[in-house]
Amino acid sequence: MPGIRLFPFIHALTPARAVWSNFVVNLRVSSRTIGPCGFGRVGLFAVLLSLGPILPLPATGASIQEETLVEPAARSLESAAAYHYIRAYQAEILGDFDGALAAYDEAVAADPESAFLRMQHAQLLLRRGRPQEAVRLAEEALRIVPGHVPAMLFLGQVYGSTKRTDEAIDLYRRILKIDPKREEVLFYLGSLLASKKEYAAALDLFRKVIEINPQSIMGHHSLGRLYAEMGLFEDAARHLDETVRLKPNYEAARVSLGLTYEILERFADAEKQYKAAIEINPHNNEIRERLAQVYVRQKSLGAALEQLQQMAGFDPDNLDVHYKMGLIYADQKEYDNAVSQFRLVLAGRPDDVRTRTVLAAILEEMNDNDGALAEYKEILVRNPGEYNAWVRTGMIHSRTSRPKEAEAAFRGAIEKFPKKGDLYLYLGLVQMQKKQTAAAIETFTRGTEADDKNADLFFQLGAACEKEGRAECVVRSMETAIRVNPKHADALNFLGYTLAERGERLDEALDLIRRALAEKPDNGYYVDSLGWAYFQKGMLEEALAELKRAAELVREDPVIREHLGDVYLRKGMREEARGEWMRSLGLDPKNEKLRNKFREAGFGDPPSASPNGSRSSGEGSSLVSPVDAMVLR
Repeated sequence: MPGIRLFPFIHALTPARAVWSNFVVNLRVSSRTIGPCGFGRVGLFAVLLSLGPILPLPATGASIQEETLVEPAARSLESAAAYHYIRAYQAEILGDFDGALAAYDEAVAADPESAFLRMQHAQLLLRRGRPQEAVRLAEEALRIVPGHVPAMLFLGQVYGSTKRTDEAIDLYRRILKIDPKREEVLFYLGSLLASKKEYAAALDLFRKVIEINPQSIMGHHSLGRLYAEMGLFEDAARHLDETVRLKPNYEAARVSLGLTYEILERFADAEKQYKAAIEINPHNNEIRERLAQVYVRQKSLGAALEQLQQMAGFDPDNLDVHYKMGLIYADQKEYDNAVSQFRLVLAGRPDDVRTRTVLAAILEEMNDNDGALAEYKEILVRNPGEYNAWVRTGMIHSRTSRPKEAEAAFRGAIEKFPKKGDLYLYLGLVQMQKKQTAAAIETFTRGTEADDKNADLFFQLGAACEKEGRAECVVRSMETAIRVNPKHADALNFLGYTLAERGERLDEALDLIRRALAEKPDNGYYVDSLGWAYFQKGMLEEALAELKRAAELVREDPVIREHLGDVYLRKGMREEARGEWMRSLGLDPKNEKLRNKFREAGFGDPPSASPNGSRSSGEGSSLVSPVDAMVLR
C-alpha cells in the first residue's frame, strides 16, 4: 500500500508488558475491581468500602467480649454501652446508617475504654466514606489495647490505601511479631513491600504464605505477579499456572497467566488462558482484545476479527474496535469493508488524523485517487503540519500525470518544512518529468543545502547534471553521494560507468561497480557497467562474459545489446556483432550513433525497424540516468 503499511498498526494494541504495571488496579473483572493482590498501591480503600465489618457481629443477647491477643481476660461491655450497641446493630441492618452512627457515638460514650466499640464504629464510618474519623477511632482503640490485632489490620489496610505506606508496613510487622503465620498479613505486607520495589523481602513473605499453606491461591498468584514484575516470566508462569490449577474459575489469574505467556511469546498458551477467562466472563472486552491480539500474532486474522466483532456487539460505540476491524479488513484486502469501518470511526471522530490517513492509503490502493486526495485535503484543513498528507498529495498528482498540481503540493510542503530534504527530491523529480532540467538542478542544489546528509539528493543532482552535459557536476555530486552513503549502489554504479565511458580511472571504475554489485548482485544494468569497464580496459573475455550475463538479466535493453556488438566486433566476430547491433536498433531505431557505427563497420545501411521502445528504465541503468527509473510511489 502506498506510503502506509497496515499490518504493523494491528500490533499497536497494548503490549503485554505494558499491561502488567496497572493490571491489578485497573483491570475490570465481572464489573468489580480485583482485590488486593497486586504490586503498586492496591485500591484497598475501595475494597474496604464494599466489605462488611471486619469482626463478626454477635447474636442478640450474647455476651459481647473484647477481642485481643494481648489481654486474654474477657471484659463485658457496660450495660448501657451494650444497649446502644444493639441499637446500632439493628439500625445498620435496617439501612438506617445515620441512626447507627448516632447509636455508636452513645455506646462509645457509655464505655470509653472499649476498643471493640470503637472498631465497630470505625468500620461503619469507613463504609460511609468518612475515613479520617474511622482512622481516629481505630487509633484510639489501639491506644486502649496496644496489641489489638483487628485495629492494626484495619489501620494497615487504610494506611496502605491512602499512601501512608510506611505506617502500614510498621503495623503489619507488629502483627507478625504477635502471630508470625497470619496469612493475610504476610500477603498485605508483601504487597506493600513489592510496591516499594523491595522485591527480595516481598518474595520471602509470599513464600512463607505458601510454606504455611501450599494450596494458597493468593500466595501462588502473588508470587506469580511479583516474578512478572521482576521480569522473571518463566517463574511467574509456573506460579500462575498453579493458581489456575487450584482455582480454575479465577479470572484474574487466567488473565495474568495469559499476559505472561504473551511476553514469553507462547501465543497458543496465551490463547488458551484468554479463552478460559472469556468463558468465565463473556462480556469482558478487555480480555477479548488481548485474545484478538494473540490471534494477530499467530496470523489468525479471521479469528481476531471474530473477537473484535463480538466486542463491537457488546460495545457498539467503541470506535477503537471499529478501527482495528478496519485494519484487519484492509490486511485481508477486503477494502470495501475496511472503508466502511474507517468511515464509521470518522463519523464519530472527524479530527482523527490517524484513521483518515489509513483510509486515504486504502483509497489509493483501490485506485480511487480523487477519494484519497479528498481525505488528504481534509487532513491538511485540520492539521496543515501533517507532513505525510503533503507528500502523498504530491505523489498522487505526479502519478496521475498532473505535474502542475504535484509541483504546487511539493512547493507548499517545502514552505512548511524547509529542512526536509526529501521534499526537494520529489519536487526536482517532478521538474525532471516536465523536462525542466535546469530548474531541477536548482531544486536539488537547494535540497543539498537544506539536508547535506541526503545521499539521494546528491545522486539525483549528478544525474540531472549529466543530462545537461555538466561533467564536473556529475562526478562531484556522485562522489558526495558515496561519501554520505558508501553503500549507495546507484551512485557507485553511475560514477563507475561514467568513468568507464570516458576511459578514465578504469581501475577505480571497476572497484566502484563491484561495490555496487556487492549491494545488488543481480542488477543487470550494474553487470552491464562491469562488462563495459572490462571492455574499456581491453579485457575482452571478461567483458563478453559479463555482458552476456547482463543480457540474460535484462533481455530487452538496447544499450546492453550494443555493448555486446562492440565486444564481438573487437574480437573479430562480425556476424555476432551485426546481430547484436540489429537487435539494439530494433529496440531503439533512433540511435543515429549506432547507425553510423553500423555503416562504418561495413555492414551497409541498417534496415529500418519498428520501434519497440527505448532502453529499459530499470534500477541503476548504466546509460540512461537513474532519474528515469525513479518511480514516485
